[in-house]
Amino acid sequence: MSFAVVPIHDLDLPAGSHIPFGTKFVLQDVPDWLKQDKHTMSDIGRSERDLTLAAKHALVAQYDADSYGMADPEWRGSQPKSIQHLRFQGAILANMAIWLIQPQGST
Repeated sequence: MSFAVVPIHDLDLPAGSHIPFGTKFVLQDVPDWLKQDKHTMSDIGRSERDLTLAAKHALVAQYDADSYGMADPEWRGSQPKSIQHLRFQGAILANMAIWLIQPQGST
């Protein structure tokens, strides 16, 4: 099982929230395993690490992949695209959607 985890900053939902978001993501608490994974945390920059550790919620997608770059079997375009690439695109659009519906000044 593989995961795409996108921490969302300045979002205040009740702890334990589990909100399906689109067909691939769930808006939920940042997984504890991510914050405790010293290898992953050491691979990102200090600012990103601090922001990830401070975030309460994240968009999380679970998927099966044999390797990084594996073509997404659900993709119907003329050129194959990897599962990771499509989750990345989905995360960007989901993040924009969240912030577009949030009123100015709300956190």
